[in-house]
Amino acid sequence: MDHADEGDDDIFVYTGGQVPEHLKLLITHARIDESVDAVDDFAFNNCHRLLSVEFHVGIERVGVRSFAFCVSLRRMRFPGVQRIACQAFTSCRGMTDVEFGAYLERIEAGAFHNCTSLRSIFIPSIQIIDRGAFIICEQLTEAVFGEELREIHSLAFFSCLSLRRIAIPLKNGMLNDQSERGHEYRAFKDCVNLTTVDLVGGVHKTISSLHMQSWRNEMKHLIGLINHVLPRTVALNKTDAIEEWIGIVLRRINFYKAEHHTLLREAMSLLELAVWKAKLGEVDEVGRAKGADTDISNARRKESRVKSGASVVVKNVFSFLVLA
Repeated sequence: MDHADEGDDDIFVYTGGQVPEHLKLLITHARIDESVDAVDDFAFNNCHRLLSVEFHVGIERVGVRSFAFCVSLRRMRFPGVQRIACQAFTSCRGMTDVEFGAYLERIEAGAFHNCTSLRSIFIPSIQIIDRGAFIICEQLTEAVFGEELREIHSLAFFSCLSLRRIAIPLKNGMLNDQSERGHEYRAFKDCVNLTTVDLVGGVHKTISSLHMQSWRNEMKHLIGLINHVLPRTVALNKTDAIEEWIGIVLRRINFYKAEHHTLLREAMSLLELAVWKAKLGEVDEVGRAKGADTDISNARRKESRVKSGASVVVKNVFSFLVLA
């Protein structure tokens, strides 16, 4: 059964299944029909002349080797895709740009293997990057992820020789693939030019809210330290260096957060004491004022006590409330 139809103006309209063999060397432009919510396995495999594919927001999955060896494909846009399957775009050597959208959660093994012209990636919603997902993307210079990222598996960026910068969240175990140990399986193996790691997420806000300036200064120094270490680290050890640095930063920031909340509790005690003293003064003044005219000086002293208590609140408590 033929699950793909030719549309108008030389645009091939895909309605499911695999592209017929007799059309694979003819198709240059394709559009995924609105009735389709997934591109099937091997759908456009070996369509060597395919230049562009139009996805709609309802497509949730790109199947196994669905665009493998589409060597003329230049750009892709995935507005609604949640999962890209194994080797979906393997050896799409002409692909330079991919717009991943805001829904993508997982990129499976070898999905962009040997996409040698891909220059940069920004995937804000990604959670899992599987084994060898971007292996041998030789021109990839930058990889930016969001704070939802949980796992980068073994060899995910193996031999990305031009990769210089990554942006990742601060999470323990993100690079620790328990299934395969050893340097030969590390996520950034042979990324010889990787020198910069930036952190994404709320960590910077947390640090800026720490109570002591010395704490903030130390954390900023620790965060920047990796970018001094990586240029002097051999490619084989870069993944381990990043993983070790993440652990150090997390332990230190958790220590300072604990200290911060200790000071918060002390500040709350000061607040309670200030309020208690203000109430005692009020009771005392009421007692002395019985049967006498209003004493203006006593009223002023009461106002001073209230202001003193307020200053304790502002100085010792308010600054703590912004720390997550």
